[in-house]
Amino acid sequence: MSDPVLPRYQTGSGPTAYGESRSGVARRVLQSRERLLKLLRAELAGRLKPDDAALDSLLGLVNSQLDLSLNRLME
Repeated sequence: MSDPVLPRYQTGSGPTAYGESRSGVARRVLQSRERLLKLLRAELAGRLKPDDAALDSLLGLVNSQLDLSLNRLME
């Protein structure tokens, strides 16, 4: 799945402090974020039983905050 956030990260081919390419790190971050949102959706849906619109709105807010946090980390 394509994510409009990924191109904003610097994804050059230079190595990172952990020996992995920036693009590899960006891919792993994106996969982790998608997994977190999927698990959060399932947990909230089970506990709160919100309607789909409310759940989508809440997860959109969480996603935007994750995006802001990740942008700060990747600078």
